[in-house]
Amino acid sequence: MIEEAERLLRAGDYDGASLKIEELPAAERMRAPVLELRLRIAICAGAWDLGDTMANVLKDSPDEAHRQTVADYHYARAVAHCDAGEIDQAKQHVAKAAKLWTVTRAQMIDDERLSRIF
Repeated sequence: MIEEAERLLRAGDYDGASLKIEELPAAERMRAPVLELRLRIAICAGAWDLGDTMANVLKDSPDEAHRQTVADYHYARAVAHCDAGEIDQAKQHVAKAAKLWTVTRAQMIDDERLSRIF
């Protein structure tokens, strides 16, 4: 079912991907790879409340891929806050993203959507 949720995410069917995850047994839904997938869905769907929860769970993961996804989440949040004119909140997410994944900092500096921060 995880593979099907991944496929739906790639196809842009965020609701379908989320529903596939919900079909998993409860214990399976709490595994880090599934939480990371839910975070990627949240990024694409702009589901910030869900993303906040998943990011908080995964931010200290020993798996680099999970931490990179959390950094991507904070990057996306920073862009959303900038678009809304919420520069202070955007700065907080930029700082979190840069701390988690240093490569993200260079990407954010070059991102025109974040030009009001840098």
